[in-house]
Amino acid sequence: MNEDAIRLSFTANQIQQLKTNPLRTVIGRMSGRAFDARILIPDYDQRIEEEYSDCVDLGLMDECSRIGLPFTLNQFGLRIVFQEAVMIEMYHEGMTLEPNSRRVVEAFGPLFLENAYLPARNRTDGHNARFEHLNFHRDRGSHQQEQVSIYLRNPFDEIQAQPRTISTLFIANIVAHLQNKREGGDAEPGNEGPAMRYRFF
Repeated sequence: MNEDAIRLSFTANQIQQLKTNPLRTVIGRMSGRAFDARILIPDYDQRIEEEYSDCVDLGLMDECSRIGLPFTLNQFGLRIVFQEAVMIEMYHEGMTLEPNSRRVVEAFGPLFLENAYLPARNRTDGHNARFEHLNFHRDRGSHQQEQVSIYLRNPFDEIQAQPRTISTLFIANIVAHLQNKREGGDAEPGNEGPAMRYRFF
């Protein structure tokens, strides 16, 4: 580990606080570095069910069960903002997440860190390119050992330090399935689980 870097140390108690009260902002310190954290989409399951009520006859969980697609992220996405820039270790060699980082991702899905950067050796790892023409990207399949993708912007790179000109959409697989169903798509899940590709406009 780089001696100047910290590791994500979001406690089980802090995770539980956000799950219990997703509208609350958690304020704390990691290795002496002040941060605040909040859920990006509280009550995600209810919002999905409301948005796709025309596509879900018996409820979201029944639809997930029917198509064999697990869904556990009732509170979706966690945004952690550090008050001062901090170098943070997120994963080991082989791009395997640190245990504390994994715990947060398993609890909330997408994890967004602001005012944080990776050690120099990691700044060219992962999806650090811009995907201007990417229509849809499903990065991990069930056959892969690591199910987490890291998308980063390197603040020390002249191009990546510039303001973003594109957006990245993160959604649960069930949302992709329901949107496809709403649009009249015929991509019902088969033996391998949900369809690999959907097209959004």
